[in-house]
Amino acid sequence: MRSPPAICAGPVVIRTRDEMGQLLAGVEKMQRSLIATVRTVRAGSESIATATRQIAAGNIDLSSRTEEQASALQQTASSMEELTGTVKQNADNARQASALAASASGDRDRGNAVVGQVVGTMGDINQSSAKIADIISIIEGIAFQTNILALNAGGRGGTRRRGRARLRGRRGARCAASRSVRRRRRRKSRN
Repeated sequence: MRSPPAICAGPVVIRTRDEMGQLLAGVEKMQRSLIATVRTVRAGSESIATATRQIAAGNIDLSSRTEEQASALQQTASSMEELTGTVKQNADNARQASALAASASGDRDRGNAVVGQVVGTMGDINQSSAKIADIISIIEGIAFQTNILALNAGGRGGTRRRGRARLRGRRGARCAASRSVRRRRRRKSRN
């Protein structure tokens, strides 16, 4: 038979069937039941600890969101005050606009006539601008040809280059004239 501290250390060994053996059998049964109960309590405690940590994290998150909502509500209240002021100002402006509209209704017919004249004038301007664009295109062509002729003439008269050097000079002059025309066209398309 084992002493009480030995019972706590491990399984109980029963060697007799008398009262003491029956007592030890009851103690062994109680020991197994206590072990199962302790395991269940430990598992429950771990579950409770996990749930507590989750609740704490949820509370922190909820607190953060609550602060954000409070800030958003303050901003909304401020915006509502501004909106109220704007609505009042718009109401005043609407009254003034109503008065102006009443006085302007008499001028409506004259305005319609003026708009008709403006539309006619815009049509004339559109036709004139198309003609101007054609004229500018012709002028650019003439300027391009003039640049080429001037550069070719300058290449022949002032220098005594011959052969490849003269040919390179003419090609360079043509390239320079082409670049000049392209730049003008780019500036024109931007405007």
